[in-house]
This record gives sequence, C-alpha cells and structure tokens, in this order.
Amino acid sequence: MNSEAKTSLVKLGWMVGLVATAMIIISGVEKRSQAGAESLEISVHPLDDGKFLITDKEVKKIIANGFGSDLVGEQLKNIDVERLELLLEEEPFVLNADAYVDAQNRLHVEIDQRKALVRIMDSNGLDYYLDENGVKMPPSKHYAARVIVATGNIPPYTSDYLERKNHLLKDLFQLVNFIENDELLSLLIDQIHVSKGDFILVPKIGKHKIVLGSLDMLDDKTERLKIFYKEGIGREGWRKYDRIDLRFEGQVVAGK
Repeated sequence: MNSEAKTSLVKLGWMVGLVATAMIIISGVEKRSQAGAESLEISVHPLDDGKFLITDKEVKKIIANGFGSDLVGEQLKNIDVERLELLLEEEPFVLNADAYVDAQNRLHVEIDQRKALVRIMDSNGLDYYLDENGVKMPPSKHYAARVIVATGNIPPYTSDYLERKNHLLKDLFQLVNFIENDELLSLLIDQIHVSKGDFILVPKIGKHKIVLGSLDMLDDKTERLKIFYKEGIGREGWRKYDRIDLRFEGQVVAGK
C-alpha cells in the first residue's frame, strides 16, 4: 500500500472516530436532558450580620407558585434557568439570583439579598426600606435592619425618583449615603427628620437635634459640626444644648 493510500486511511479513521465521538456526546447530552432534576438545593447568602430577609422555604414557595411545582423531577430540558432567575429577582428582598444544574442533575439556586440602607417611616404612615441602590423594600417579617430611620414629610416613592432633578427623597437617599460614608457621622446619627424641606439629624448621644437644612454646602456644614463637637460640646457637655443649627454660612448656632 502506497503512502497516499495510508494517509487516506488514517484521515478516514480520524473522521470515523470524530463522528463516533460526536454521536456519543450528543447521545449523552440528549440522555441527560431527558433526565429529571434530582433535587432543589437553595442557598440564601446571609447579610453582613448573618441575618436573613427571605428564607429557603419562601424561595421554594416562590418557585412553586411561578412554575406550578418545585421543579424536582422535572425534565432538565424543560427547566428554563433564565426564567427562574428573573422570577426570583422580581422579589423585593432578592438582589441577584443564580440557578444552575450540576453533574448529579441537582438544581441549585443561590440568592444574594438586598442590603437595607435606610428605613422610611413617613407622616402618611408608609413604612419601607431603601436598599443601597435606592430600591424600595418592604419590612421583613424575619428581621428588622439596624439602619438610620427617616421620618417626617417625605414625598412618596416613585421608581424614577433618583433620575429626577429635584426630589426630596433623592436628597434624603444622598444624605444617608453621605452619613454612612463618614467615619464619625455613621456612628453618631440615629435618625433623620424631614420638616418643611429641612433635614434635621437626631444623634444617638445627647438630647439635641442638628438642623442641617438643605444639602447645600454639605461638606462645609458637617465640618463645622465636627469642630463644634470637638471644641464646643467637648467642654460644655452633651446635655447643654438642645439644638445645633448649621444653616447659616460659616456659623454654628447652638441653642439651650
């Protein structure tokens, strides 16, 4: 047999081998797609303090309501993983949902929870949280987040409030972020009260209130406050004043 014939036989052998391998793979994939989900494994990642806004049991109930079953035993080819993720991400406590099937045909669902930033308890009786992205969350029956509470005349939540040029709820959200990112203020401020468009800060220590006004010159106002705490209240004591007003440029007006 000449060399060309040998080469042709080798190529033919390779082709036959590739076709056979492809058929085995396709057969395996088809066989696996016909198999049913062996189990549903749910993992809700805890918040930083180890708490949960939503439980595994509630996630299973959401899946059962959305798909008509818990998907255990359902053929893998019929399980729409993307739809499952979107369904779960519509829930107010769910930030992100990842779903996948492992080599043992177990359906896994992993949940990242939203993290509350501020609790809104306005004059109209509304009670809800805003998360770190400004998204509205209802109170959880499992856990009350220890965050700044905002009270007073707060405008209603709308899905586009962060895009609006002038919106008091947007200002409130920005103020809470500012406080949380400040080493001193994050430890000091317990509550924000909104009255006639002015922001009033309520510290955890002492009986005084801090009249911030608008967010104009916020860095300057808070810097004056810190200097006053260091040089004024430091000598006089936390109980001496009941009101600290930062609305006037370059001044700290303290009242008894």
